[in-house]
Amino acid sequence: MRKGTTRADYARRESVVLTDRAQISARVQANVPIRRIAEEYGIDRRTLARIVDGWGVPRRPPNRKGHANLSPCKRQ
Repeated sequence: MRKGTTRADYARRESVVLTDRAQISARVQANVPIRRIAEEYGIDRRTLARIVDGWGVPRRPPNRKGHANLSPCKRQ
């Protein structure tokens, strides 16, 4: 906990996140970085990530399969 920040402050910020659940989950699905969302709501990045994971919102797009970093001549 940061100096000068009470548990009530953290609880209040978390409750704001819970009220804006639909908006936040839509932004997470649209690949807006969790760090940016956390800064806007004044909440810790890890805390927001834990809350969003609890909602079951899909976060990152799945990794692309294939040889993305190979040039065409090496791909044979």
